[in-house]
Amino acid sequence: MVDLTGHTYVDPEDWSSQRTRYLRPIPPGGSTTLSWPMNAVNAGTIGIYVAVLPRTGTPVRPTTSPTLRLRIEDRRTLNSGGVLPLALGLPAALGLLALGVRVSRRRA
Repeated sequence: MVDLTGHTYVDPEDWSSQRTRYLRPIPPGGSTTLSWPMNAVNAGTIGIYVAVLPRTGTPVRPTTSPTLRLRIEDRRTLNSGGVLPLALGLPAALGLLALGVRVSRRRA
């Protein structure tokens, strides 16, 4: 995965937890199909490609797939990842706790 514009943050570890896949041997001229779950981290234009290396034997140059150009649109959401209840609830809970402590000190 590479940035094609110079403006998109690309760190494969952030985009996919399954960066390395081990395959059964593929015969010469053969092919295989994989699914590759990814989570878009940033909007932008990226290139995705696959590099294949043998597990054993003499080191060789990787065989690479053609680059797939992908445009990821920006999506704004108020509750990204379900964080809104925590972002609002925690400060509210701390405020109520502080208010409760203050009121109990006045009574004492």
